[in-house]
Order: sequence, then C-alpha cells, then structure tokens
Amino acid sequence: MLRYIAQRLTESAVVLLIMSFVIYGLIGLMPGDPIDIMVSADPNLTAADAARLRALYGLDRPIWERYLSWLGAALQGDFGYSRLHAKPVLDILWPRLGNTVILMGVSFALAFALALPAGLLAALKPRSASDAAVNVIAFAGISVPPFWLAILLIIVFAVFLGWLPAGGMAPAGAGFLSHAEYLVLPVATLSIATLGGILRFVRAATMEALRQDYVRTARAKGLSERQVVLGHVLRNAMIPVVTILALNFGALFSGALITETMFGTLGMGKTIYDAILGNDFNLALVGLLLATLTTLLANLLADLCYAWLDPRISYG
Repeated sequence: MLRYIAQRLTESAVVLLIMSFVIYGLIGLMPGDPIDIMVSADPNLTAADAARLRALYGLDRPIWERYLSWLGAALQGDFGYSRLHAKPVLDILWPRLGNTVILMGVSFALAFALALPAGLLAALKPRSASDAAVNVIAFAGISVPPFWLAILLIIVFAVFLGWLPAGGMAPAGAGFLSHAEYLVLPVATLSIATLGGILRFVRAATMEALRQDYVRTARAKGLSERQVVLGHVLRNAMIPVVTILALNFGALFSGALITETMFGTLGMGKTIYDAILGNDFNLALVGLLLATLTTLLANLLADLCYAWLDPRISYG
C-alpha cells in the first residue's frame, strides 16, 4: 500500500509539473501583460520606459526561459509576489484556501449526508411516491444553474426576508455565529447544486446492488432487510459512488468560483478570477495549481476507499 501511495504521489508531481508548464504558457500567451496595465495607468510612461520595465521583469525573454526561471524559484519555495496585493503569493493564498476548504467541505458533507439516505430510500421503494419525489429533487438540482440559484437565495433570504447577509465575509475577530451567517447562503447554493448528481448515482448504484446474487443469498439465509442493506448492499453500492464523489469534489472547485464571485467570498475561486482579470500571473498560476492538486488528492483518496470498501481490491 505504501509503495502504491508513493507511486501515485510521484505521478501527481509529474502531472503538476506538466500542468504548471501548460498554465504558465496559456497565461503568458494572453493579450497584454502587467507592463501594459502600468503604461495605461500612467500616461507619463514612454515606450522606452515600457521596454526597460519588460527587460527588468524578464517579460522580453522567450516564454520557456521565463518558465524555467519561475520553476527554479518555485522548487526553492519562492512562488513570487502578487502584483495586485504587493505580497508574496502564498501569504495571499493560504487564508483564502482555508475559506474555500471550509465552504467546499461543509457543502460536500451536507450534500452527501442528504443524498445517501434519500438515494437508498428511492432505490428500496422503486416507482413509489418517495422515489418520484427524490427523482424530481435530483433533476431540479442538476438543472438549476448555480449563479441563478445564488441570485434567487439572495433575493429571498437577504432582500425580502432580511434574515441573512447578501454576501461578503464576517469582520475579523467576529464570533462563530457571525461567520456561520455569512456561510449559510453560499453553502446552500453549492449543496443544492451538488446534491442532484450524487442522489442519482446513489439510487442507481443501490438498485444495481439489490439485483445481485449475494443479496438474494443473504435474504434466503434469513437476514433482516436492515442487515441486508447495511451489511451487503450499501458497501458494494458505494464503490461507483466514491468515483463520482471524487470527480464532484474537483468539480466543486469550479462551482465554488461562481458561488464565491456571486457572494463576494474571499476564497480561491474569486482570487483566481480576480488574478486573471488583473493579469496577476503568479497568483493565478499558483492558485490553479492548487486546484489541480486538490483534484489529484481527491482521486487518490477515492482509490484508497476502493480497497477499504472491497477487500478483493489490493494495491500491494
């Protein structure tokens, strides 16, 4: 198992290296650069000044030379400075990564906690009223765009009812309840947007497991329905569901970008969005690499869960 984990971590490092080159190249090929923004902001800067600044920051060199220079510094722990914030990139990203992890983690846990029992109920009683209700909820969750749902929740709970803040972050030093108030609407948006897909897969995987021979054997041996479901059906049904959960966790990051932008939450999604619009290359690059790393770790965790759920799977 340790050898497998070491191999996967090595593969993840290679993927990150390739992604860093691809992202750096795409950002470098974008029209305009920080010097263009400086020139447009200060009419006293001449073309000669702009050329001198590009030489100073290395922007006149080929893109592969600039990438190797950045990579050498990154391997030593220096990821550069943010142009928008005038601070080291990691000083900006770590607090905002924590905000996104809290937002994504709570949303993901809430969606899964609701989808698992609802999906089991629908699968155990197919073509019933509860199955129809679960299907309607699932299709609604899949169909509703996150940005539209965010606007709707703001209008209802912040504008009309005035129960919750429309967006932003709790002030520094505020208590737990104040922070929780600002999280309710973003968490609800992400949870509802994620719930539908997980719900459908839990239902489908459970119905497939119920048709297997080992379930009929367990029932023939006199086990109760509760023992059959919890001891035989659920464990095997979770194997395909784990794959979807891992993929959804990576996709949640892009959903968080929309949600954080809509609610003004200072998380990774909004930070990357602002960095790209402001040509803050270092901040955008490292933020996107952290998003890639999150997806890779989620897939590694899913592979480890396979071996835990099914003893026949071994990574030895």
